[in-house]
Amino acid sequence: GVAMLDLNQPSDASENFRRALKYKPDFVEAWNQRGVALFRLKRAAQALDCYDRAVAGAPDFADAWNNRGIALLALKRAGEAIESYDRALRPNPNFTLALYNRANALSEDGRFEEAARDYARAIELQASFAQAHRNLGVALAAMWRLQEALDSFDRALALSPNLGEVHHNKASILHMLGRPVEAVASLETALALDPTRDFLLGDRLHARMMLSDWRDFANLRAQLLVRLERGERVVSPLALLSLTSDPALQRKAAQLYVDTKYPAAEGLGQISKRSPRKKIRLGYFSPDFRNHAVSFLAAELFERHDRERFETIAFAFGRGEEDDMRRRLERGFDRFIDVRSRSDADIARAARGLEIDIAIDLAGFTARSRAGIFAHRAAPIQVSYLGYLGTMAAPYMDYIIADKMLIPEADRKFYREKILYLPSYQVNGTKRAISPTPRARAIQPAARRIRVLLLQ
Repeated sequence: GVAMLDLNQPSDASENFRRALKYKPDFVEAWNQRGVALFRLKRAAQALDCYDRAVAGAPDFADAWNNRGIALLALKRAGEAIESYDRALRPNPNFTLALYNRANALSEDGRFEEAARDYARAIELQASFAQAHRNLGVALAAMWRLQEALDSFDRALALSPNLGEVHHNKASILHMLGRPVEAVASLETALALDPTRDFLLGDRLHARMMLSDWRDFANLRAQLLVRLERGERVVSPLALLSLTSDPALQRKAAQLYVDTKYPAAEGLGQISKRSPRKKIRLGYFSPDFRNHAVSFLAAELFERHDRERFETIAFAFGRGEEDDMRRRLERGFDRFIDVRSRSDADIARAARGLEIDIAIDLAGFTARSRAGIFAHRAAPIQVSYLGYLGTMAAPYMDYIIADKMLIPEADRKFYREKILYLPSYQVNGTKRAISPTPRARAIQPAARRIRVLLLQ
């Protein structure tokens, strides 16, 4: 069985371990190795049963505890995985792979500070651990420590230059740091190394568009749309919005994206029925409770809810900027909760604990959005509004607020959500003053030419 595992023949390996265990049922190493074989066959639940048998027979079997954590994480049971890695580290606190895997589980659970400490400890023990440098960068990016994240990605690439995913991650950080030319270069490298990587083709084209780099644009766009039509994961829904107005393709892109990154999660179970209360409790979820277009439009909406009928709670998961808009919004809600350091599942669990009746997602698939919160069902009714105007194509988004200019009647079939029509979907504030200073600008010849080209 061990030899067959080494030859990457997990099915035959599993059968040999089964036969060994028939003769010696307490052979804990065979239970552990059979778990490895079953996990490679993508049978994580059966692998977990094997690991359970191994650690039952040998409570200090660190490798089996580590493998058990890997299976639990694959089953989306991050909390239990962390406990399993804790057991793996008990006999040997310097078990590098268990430290790395625990960090992965902590990241999955949204505990990025703890994850970063474990990655850093794994790197101390094994400085050449390129994947640990990479994942440390991901954790640092999640905490908005962007330069540190970039440094970690650079260290990973110094050790292993051909990691396409790291070049892709690095491009995202460079974009956020306002270095678009370098971001495009990283995307080009990632594409050369891993041309089948999910959503990379669209990211590269979108980044080039932002630099007004139109070389071979029509051909690249056409290729991308053909591949999307075939069901390939080539472009994110947000990037696609600037490439086509075809609602059928936008629905397809959103479906592929949500199935890949944010499938419905069942770990929290069904929301229990509860008795009606006097006030409907609304939860607004956004990374943009700051000086941002969404907040400029909606701040007065939050303030003007009828407090006799509604209670409003903000769930903020952006960078936590302390600007004037943030302070205004903190006053405008009944409760304002900073949840940026918490996992998607934990935020959904908190919303359930607060008995949110309607959860309103103000971000959709835009930058720093957290669709995973809604995949875990934060509330009995979940609504998409304002920040993202396309379909999310997710089974857990019940409604989208729109108007008939945004979503004509003929396009309703391309939206998975039920559509709540308003005369105009876009709220706005009555208190924003228009500058009294007249503004004028001359259209230069080059600008006039660009305008003509756009009209053509």
